Amino acid sequence: MGKRNDKDEAKETDPDSRQTWHNRPERTTRILQHLSTVAIDRHVICGGQSVAVAKESNVSTNTTPKSKTLSYRDIAISVFTDPDEPEAIRKHCLRYPEYWGKKMNNHVDSLKKLFREAQRDLNASGAGLNDQQLSAFLRGDAGKSVLDNIITGGLTHEQFLDLFDLWAGNPSFRPETANATPGQPLTEQAASQQRHPYL
Repeated sequence: MGKRNDKDEAKETDPDSRQTWHNRPERTTRILQHLSTVAIDRHVICGGQSVAVAKESNVSTNTTPKSKTLSYRDIAISVFTDPDEPEAIRKHCLRYPEYWGKKMNNHVDSLKKLFREAQRDLNASGAGLNDQQLSAFLRGDAGKSVLDNIITGGLTHEQFLDLFDLWAGNPSFRPETANATPGQPLTEQAASQQRHPYL
């Protein structure tokens, strides 16, 4: 019988192996909080904002180049060593940080998929809005009703909007598709849909 490696041992002893992310939405919120405050991890995982821009914004950063594996590991430690997590999970995460980093990577991949699907549905709506206009629309009452129809996977409105802020304009997270002519009255269409849902 061969020697067990850390990965096998981590999996066998995982105190959280049956826990699904949508049952613990606060974990996704912690990921988004980490990415909004740790510029180097945001840059590595999400692309977009450079370290220089982050420094100008007075956001904590590290100028040392970092791999995705290390970023996912650090995000996992931030999320799973939170005081609200059970002690067994906190200890396991600190003992096997690479294992938890892989779990984090898998979850962020699923968030990308959910986000792309929601973005595809938004583009199909004929919004014809730029990122700034769409962000403002989605934060309004009519936008919330639109989000109710497109968000899946247990994401909250606020989590989706945080993802939008992180990934808007990054084609690897949000591939551009053909959109309707700019200036179409999406707000009026959404309000009409609310009044006449079967039309």
